[in-house]
Amino acid sequence: MEPNLPQTGPNRKLLLIGAGAAVLVIIIAIVAFATTRPTANPSASSTPNPSGTIAPTPTPSDAAKAPAVPLYENFSALLDNGLSDDQLSAVKYAFVKYAKASGKTITQVSLDPNSLATKLHTSGHPADTTTFIGTINSKDGYEANVEATNLTAARLYLTDSKTGAVYDSGLIDLYNGVGN
Repeated sequence: MEPNLPQTGPNRKLLLIGAGAAVLVIIIAIVAFATTRPTANPSASSTPNPSGTIAPTPTPSDAAKAPAVPLYENFSALLDNGLSDDQLSAVKYAFVKYAKASGKTITQVSLDPNSLATKLHTSGHPADTTTFIGTINSKDGYEANVEATNLTAARLYLTDSKTGAVYDSGLIDLYNGVGN
């Protein structure tokens, strides 16, 4: 007994359209799988391993390429002296800008908490001023003057203890996108 399939009419057309669509979906799935599968990169250098197979040479990750964030020692003392979290972030960013401007690699910035002095703003000078001394990379001494305004902005002046050179970060307000 043969199956009872329609030979003509709208049911046969629907059956053929459905079968064609199924075949198309299968082809698309095969192509998608083949193009997303990892393949060997012939342009990448390879190193033979002891088992005789070729393993790709590892490349450093983006994190390994990025410079490390300096260690900021005793900077919480600035919060205790009235700077906001945003202003402290601006001061830390100012040291990063200083490193770029001077061509130095900074791994550590230390602040002497006993040297902190704060002068509150007056009508003639709208910024609170905090001064302190410290070291960069445990060897380069500096005197710092931080002008803090608007709860989010800060400006750092660094004076090199040996040369007397002064660095001005300009106004930095990371919260509002100024100076970065």
